[in-house]
Amino acid sequence: MTYAGGCQDSDVGDCDGDYQVTKDCCAATQGAPISFSEMSHQCANIFGNGINWDKFAACCKSRGKTAKC
Repeated sequence: MTYAGGCQDSDVGDCDGDYQVTKDCCAATQGAPISFSEMSHQCANIFGNGINWDKFAACCKSRGKTAKC
């Protein structure tokens, strides 16, 4: 999978800072309580329990971006 090292334990992420791709991938690969934050422009878990990095990173990669935490 293509993502920055150490992200497996992160509770936020984005797709190379691309607002629309991050928002789309967050919606497509995550479920509550994980959602796109309009304030930070990141996919975030409000409880700090991490996000599904494998699916998120695969979505970012499929759109030509790299998932970053």
